[in-house]
Amino acid sequence: IDISDLFNPVTVGHYDYYYADDPYLSGRIYDIAILGDTAFLASRQGGLKILDISDHSNPIDLGTYFSNSNSYIDAVEIIGENVIIGDRSGNVTLLDVTNISSPEILSEINIGSLVWDFIVSDNVIDVLGYTNPIRYAKIIYNENNISLANEILEVEEGYSFSFSRSGDFVYLPVDNKFKKIHSPLNNNDDLSIDSTIDLFSVSTY
Repeated sequence: IDISDLFNPVTVGHYDYYYADDPYLSGRIYDIAILGDTAFLASRQGGLKILDISDHSNPIDLGTYFSNSNSYIDAVEIIGENVIIGDRSGNVTLLDVTNISSPEILSEINIGSLVWDFIVSDNVIDVLGYTNPIRYAKIIYNENNISLANEILEVEEGYSFSFSRSGDFVYLPVDNKFKKIHSPLNNNDDLSIDSTIDLFSVSTY
């Protein structure tokens, strides 16, 4: 979609990834990341779909990568020249995509909960594990390796489908509440829940 005119977005190209002979493997697109002229699409049971988008009007299928655990892939992000993916077995996997037809695992961490989303800030990767229990992990990227900055934080039972970072705090919605997590970008101090806001207790006036 061309959004150079925000009041009049224009469709430039389209890629239909539905496989009529195997609808299950079509999956659903949950997340997209772009590296140069290559798009990486996290498509649940459909794996990580890889497209050449150098010609925006005619995306080309370059192949599909499936996780080692053969688990649904829900999250994808770019860090440096590498790609990170998150799957429903709890794996955060760093991939070398130099050979686009055969991505290579560089490093992998399991957070013990379905990986739903990433936030990348320089060499820090925030990871949301979205359910039962909800987990938050802070991962450090160093050259071609990822490692936990500290212990994984168990937030609580329930579900959380998104989160955001502002400075040294990560904000995570849980049911009718917001959790404010202290997670410094520039040091590896212990993670902690700074405060909880109950949205039902907030006055709208």
